[in-house]
Amino acid sequence: MLKLGGVAIPMSVVNLEKIDGLRVVAGEIELDNRPLRVFDDNVCAFLADLSSCLLRDKAVRSLPDVISFAYWCRKTNISYECKKHAEGTLGFNFRVGRGLAFHVAPSNVPVNFAFTYVFSLLAGNATIVRIPSKAFIQVDAILSAFKKILPKYPEVSKRSAFVSYDSSSDISAKLSLLADIRVIWGGDATVAAIRSLPTTPRCVDIAFADRYSVAMIGAEAVVAADDSLIAKLSRDFYNDTYLMDQNACSSPRTILWVGEADAIEIAKRRFWTAVDSFAKMHYELQPAVVMDKYVLECGDFMRGVVNAAETLDGILTVAEMNGSERLSTNLRGQGGYFYEKTIEGLSDVAEDINERYQTVTYFGLDPEQIRGEVLSLGLRGIDRVVPVGQAMDIGLIWDGYDLVSMMSRFIDAR
Repeated sequence: MLKLGGVAIPMSVVNLEKIDGLRVVAGEIELDNRPLRVFDDNVCAFLADLSSCLLRDKAVRSLPDVISFAYWCRKTNISYECKKHAEGTLGFNFRVGRGLAFHVAPSNVPVNFAFTYVFSLLAGNATIVRIPSKAFIQVDAILSAFKKILPKYPEVSKRSAFVSYDSSSDISAKLSLLADIRVIWGGDATVAAIRSLPTTPRCVDIAFADRYSVAMIGAEAVVAADDSLIAKLSRDFYNDTYLMDQNACSSPRTILWVGEADAIEIAKRRFWTAVDSFAKMHYELQPAVVMDKYVLECGDFMRGVVNAAETLDGILTVAEMNGSERLSTNLRGQGGYFYEKTIEGLSDVAEDINERYQTVTYFGLDPEQIRGEVLSLGLRGIDRVVPVGQAMDIGLIWDGYDLVSMMSRFIDAR
């Protein structure tokens, strides 16, 4: 029992020790699920300490995605996020977490488990995160930092549990019955499977299902750019795509070229040559990937999806879509296989953009104009418009969700 002002208040404790087959790899086995205020001072201090711990770790310096996570958790960024949400979130000063959040992290983006945990903490929740089933050095590095820092913050530690278990077990069902929020990352099948599990009546589900992303590039800007800017553009595009073999939902698989025909032809050659040159120096090409890309290319020609394709050194394949071929989320190249199509604006492909479309990365175009088209056309998809190089920059606004608002509750008083 907790006493406040002499009044006894029952504490809500969740004991994970009672769940057979569940292993807590970091954090506590007994959790306090009493909600905190959003952007709790102790949580913010913990994140700043965690950031410093990761940035001091020499082993982390070769892991750009972990470095990005560490930078996101810096005191200055958390303060910025707090100020931004205080100005834009309804009843910010009167919001607390919903209680206990159960997160199923995706297996294809190693650092995602850490971001989803941090977002949940900032929204005031005790948090259970099922870590990726695949082995990643990024996961090990971040968990190591958690183990070092959490003991210094007992109020945060007793609201944190990173767990692993066999997906064929009934543990997800047991955790679902404990949860006030379920945050589900993964393919459509994963989302459907978790959603089918019973929950408490007020449990809120936030699902990040399979999505599809494109890039929009202004040809005139590519033609006019100096060599240093083209080199940066190729590096940023590589980071958006090759680093995850285009498997991330925000990685563009189709490139939409905007501009005059002559400029587009020049821009394509300049852009793809630079991408190929950078990828050759940094991408480790697997023989199986070469074969997969070849089979995909043959299939695209047989189905009439593309009318031309160029493969550069096996590292890069650019497939030009047939002029009458519609934009489709079924066009899923990997390992450096990209589709491209020429458009005048999003209105040309508006009928093809459904709720599966997530991110538009852009270069040489006005993001406000792109966003304006999304709004004026009433598109069911496209939640993000960000520069090339920022496809992976996850934040508290993601997939069109304001996560602080969705993972907290507003205490109304009139």
